[in-house]
Amino acid sequence: MVLHPQIVFLLLGLTSLLVPPCAPFYPNRESLGAIEAQFTDEEITEQGVLRAVAMFMERHPLPNHGPFAPGQLENLSPLTPTSLFQAYYGGPVSAERFSQAIQDIVIGNNFIEQMYEDSEEYFFYCDSFQQANQVIIIKRASIIHDLMNNPNDYEAINNARMKIGELLHIIQKFYSNSNWLEMGQTQPYSGLGRDDVAFSPIVTPAKTTCVPCPKKNGVYTCQDNLVEKKLLTSGYRKVGLCIHKPQGKCNHGGINDAWQDKAPAGGINKETNDARVSPHYMWHKAAGQQAVLATRDFFISNNGGLLESVGEFMFRTLFSMIGYSLAFVIDVSASMGDDIEAIRNTCFDILDKHKNSLNAPFNYILVPFNDTDVGPVMETKNVSVLKAAIDDLKPDGGGDCPVMALTGLELALKNSLPRSHIFLFSAASAKDEEKKRDSVNTLTEQTKSKISLYLTGTCSEGRRKRDNNGYAHGVSNVRKARVRRSNGTNIFHELSQLSGGSYVMTTKKELGILLKDVELTMNSAPVTVLQKRVTSGQLLVPIDQALLDFAISVKSENPFTLSLLRPDGSPVTDGENIVDTPTYKVLLIRKPSPQGNWDVVTEGTAPRDVIVTGKSIQDFSYQIMHDKNGFVLPIQGRPVADKEYTLQVKPSGGNGNFSIDEVLILNVQGSILQHFSAQPLPGSLSGMTSVRARFTSLEPMMVGVCGTTARTEKYCRLQTQLVFIEKIRLSRLRGETTMMKPGESINISIVLSNDGASDHFIINVKDQMNLLTTYSPHTISLDQGHNITIVSTFSAPAELNSYTSSLVRVVVKTPRRGTGETYNYLTFAVTTIPQNAFVVDTEPPNVNFTGSPSICKEEHQHEENCSTYPWELHFESQDEQSKANLSVTVTLGNQTGVNTWKEGDVMVGQYRSSCCFPYVEIKISDMSGNIQEISLYNYKAPTASLPTDEISGPMIVIIGSCVGVAAVLLACVVGLVMHCSKKKLSPRVTSPHVNARDALL
Repeated sequence: MVLHPQIVFLLLGLTSLLVPPCAPFYPNRESLGAIEAQFTDEEITEQGVLRAVAMFMERHPLPNHGPFAPGQLENLSPLTPTSLFQAYYGGPVSAERFSQAIQDIVIGNNFIEQMYEDSEEYFFYCDSFQQANQVIIIKRASIIHDLMNNPNDYEAINNARMKIGELLHIIQKFYSNSNWLEMGQTQPYSGLGRDDVAFSPIVTPAKTTCVPCPKKNGVYTCQDNLVEKKLLTSGYRKVGLCIHKPQGKCNHGGINDAWQDKAPAGGINKETNDARVSPHYMWHKAAGQQAVLATRDFFISNNGGLLESVGEFMFRTLFSMIGYSLAFVIDVSASMGDDIEAIRNTCFDILDKHKNSLNAPFNYILVPFNDTDVGPVMETKNVSVLKAAIDDLKPDGGGDCPVMALTGLELALKNSLPRSHIFLFSAASAKDEEKKRDSVNTLTEQTKSKISLYLTGTCSEGRRKRDNNGYAHGVSNVRKARVRRSNGTNIFHELSQLSGGSYVMTTKKELGILLKDVELTMNSAPVTVLQKRVTSGQLLVPIDQALLDFAISVKSENPFTLSLLRPDGSPVTDGENIVDTPTYKVLLIRKPSPQGNWDVVTEGTAPRDVIVTGKSIQDFSYQIMHDKNGFVLPIQGRPVADKEYTLQVKPSGGNGNFSIDEVLILNVQGSILQHFSAQPLPGSLSGMTSVRARFTSLEPMMVGVCGTTARTEKYCRLQTQLVFIEKIRLSRLRGETTMMKPGESINISIVLSNDGASDHFIINVKDQMNLLTTYSPHTISLDQGHNITIVSTFSAPAELNSYTSSLVRVVVKTPRRGTGETYNYLTFAVTTIPQNAFVVDTEPPNVNFTGSPSICKEEHQHEENCSTYPWELHFESQDEQSKANLSVTVTLGNQTGVNTWKEGDVMVGQYRSSCCFPYVEIKISDMSGNIQEISLYNYKAPTASLPTDEISGPMIVIIGSCVGVAAVLLACVVGLVMHCSKKKLSPRVTSPHVNARDALL
C-alpha cells in the first residue's frame, strides 16, 4: 500500500484526537514538572549541535589558531557555546549569535509538539518507520534547497533552522520510541533519513512484539516485555490514523498513554527516568546519548551529513559562527554630500583601526537610496572595497523630499547576519512607511539587529527642513519616554526603540563628531550593563571582573556635565572621551579596576538617558514561553497582556562561575516593573532558570538579570531590544500540512483571538514567492474574548517540481497609529515538493519459487552422513519500488548457503544446504525495510528437534504442525512442488511470514 501523507494531514486536521500529552523526550525542563529526566529535546538538540560544531571547528581551524586534535574541542568540559568559542577563537568572542542559532533550532523542535502531536510519523508511533523516514528525507532536501539558493537571506536561513529542528525532533524520537537499543545497537542508526541505503527491516503487522508487564503499586514493571529484538518495532499509541492496535503489539506506555492497559499491557517508551511515564525508563540515558550522537551525525558524519551538502561557508552561516555585519544605509539625494563626507572622515578611520581584529565585523553591507530608487546592495568583507564604494556614491535627485528609507532598511536587514549593527543616514522623512513598516518591524524583532539612525533633516510639506546654525537641535536618545507608540508618526524613532539602537537628530556640522560612537559597535563581545533615565545626580553601576572594558553613553535634550567615580570615590581621569558635545557624551574605560559600584554623576536641567555597555563574554539570553498542549513551549509573535507566561533565562559565558539571582522586567526608561527571585532549574547543568510572569500593562518592556560571581561580586546584564505587549494573539491550527506538490493547493488556518477591548483589525498576508492565491477576511471587527479563523490558500505552479520554500508573514493590526495601536504577527513557510516525494512504500517484496527441493528422508539426517545429501531452494523476488535492490538474510538454517544475483529488475536467489539443516527461514527486505519471510521444513521425522530457541511466535506452531503430520505434509510438498513452482506469493496481509510449503500449495 502506498500512503500519501497529505491525506494523513487532512484527516488529522478534521479529526484531531483529544489525548493527553505524551512526548518521547519532553520538550524542555519547564515541561517536566515533578517528572525526572536526564535528557530533554532542548538538551539533546543543544548537545548534539555543540558536538557537531566542535567537530567542524576541529576540522576547520582559523588561519592563526589551531590545529586541533580530533576530540579536542568536542570533549571540552564543560562544552558550552562560550567555552567552544573561547577555545576556537582564542579570545573574547561572544557566542550569543551562535546560541541564538541553536535556540532557533530548538524552537523548531518544540514546534512539532504544538502543531503535529497527533501525527504518528513525527514520533515513530505504531511502526510508522517508512512514513517518518520519508518526512525526514523531504525536510532534509528542502533545508538544503533553502540554504543553497538563499545564502545571504536571513529569513531563508532562519526558516532552514526551524526545519532542522523539526527534522531533528523526528530523528531523536527514533531512540525513545523504537526498540533500536533493545536490539543491542550501541550506535545511532546511520540509515535514518537516507534514500540511498536499505532501511533496517521492520516487523510484520501480524507478529507479536510484546508480552504483558506485571503491575506493582500501580506501575507497570516492563524490563522483559519486549520479545522482538531482531526487527524494528515501536510503541503503539492512539493518535492520528493509528486508532486500532493489532494484537500482540507493544504500547507506547506510561500514565499519559490511553492504551497502556490495552493487552499486552505496559509499554516501551524511554522518554524519562520515571517508571510511571516511561516503562523502559532504564533505557532513558542510553536513548538520550544516542539521540545526541544522531543529532551530531545529521550535521557531520561519514555518511553524508549536512556539511557535505552545503559546504563550509554555508555551515558557518547557518550557525552564526562568522560574526556580525556592519551595514550602512545611506541617502544619496543631492543634499547629502556633506553627510557622506562626514561618514568618510570619521567612520573610515574606525574601520581601519579594527580590521583584521576579533572586533571587526564579518562583512560590510552598503545600501544606497534616494527618493525614487534603492540599491543595489553591496556586500564585501574588504574594508577597502567598502570605502571605495562609499567614495563612489554620487548624491543626486531628491526632488521629492521623502525618501525610500524603509526599503533600504529592509534590504539591509535581509542581507545582514543576525544581531548586526545597521546605520542609516538621511536628511529626509520616509515615503515608504505605509508599505514597508510591518516588514521592517518584524525583521527587526526576528534578527535582533540594532538600528542607529542619524538624521540631519526632515520633510515638511514636501520640502527638506534643517537647522543650519551648526548646532544639534535634537540629539535624542533611543529611550525617549513614551507609552505605546505615542509619537508613532516618527518611524525612525520607533525603530531605534524597538531594536535597542539609537536615534539622533543633528546637524551636518556635528554629524562627524557624533559618528565617533561607531567605535562602540566594533566589539566582539558586546553586552549592556544598565540603561536608565535619571533626573538626580548619581547613578551606581555594578562593574564586574568579566567586563574587559565599559562605556558610558549619556544623552539629553539640554546641556549637562558628566563625571565618573571609582568604588573608592576617586575620580576617573584616564577615560577616553569618544564623543563630547553639550548634549551627548561617551566615556570609554578600558580594563576597569577595581570591581564594584562605580558612580556616574550627571548634572543638567533636563532628564539624562544613561546607557552602560561593555565587552564581556558573560551575558544571558531569554525566551517567552506559554502553556501549550500540556507542555511549556515558545510563543509565536508577541505576548499579550494579562496572560501568564514562563520566562526562560539562560546564562552564558561564565562556565558556572556566576549565578542568576534576579530576573527583572523594566520599562523603556530602565525602571523596574517586575522583580523575580531566581533559582537554577533542577537538572540544568547550565544554571538556566525560569520564572512565571504576567504582563499586566501594554507598556513595552526589556528583560534584565542580576546575580553574583564566584567572588561574590554583583553583576547585571540587560537585553535592550523592546518586547511589545499586545492584546491580540495569532496561532496556527494544528495538524495542517504546509507542503504541496506541483499543481496542488493547500489551506492554512490562522486563529485570531482578541483579548482586549472590541476593535477593528486589518489583516495582511504575504509570501515571498507569490504562492498565495487568496485569504479571508481582510478586515474584521472583533469583540473582546472572541476569535475568528483567517484562511489562506496557497497554490504550487504545475511546473514547479522541486523543493522550494516561500516565507509567509501574517500581520494583524489596528488601522490607527499612536496611542492604542495594537499589532501582532506570525511567520511560517510553505514548501513545494516534487511530485513523487510523498510516496511511501509499505509493501513487502513478492516472491516466486522455481524448482523443487529434494526431500531429506530420515536416513539422510544422521550426523555421520547428513552432509552427503545436499538440497537446494530456488526463488525469484521483485519489489515495485526497490526493483531488484533487495536484501536476503538466512535466519534459520545454513547461514552461508544463500547466493543472489540480479536479472534485470528481478533478484534471483539460490539456497544450498544439506540434510544436516533440513529447514530454512529466509527474510527478504526491500529498501524501505518491508520484509517477506519465507520458510521451508524439508524433512520427514527428523532425528533431532529443531532449535526452537531460534524460533518464536507462530513459527513454533508451524513447526509443530510439520512434525505432527509429517507424512501428509511430505506428500504435499513432493506432489505439488512442480504444480505450484510458478505461483506468485501474495503480499503480506494476515501472516507474519510465508511458508514456502504453503506458497507451493
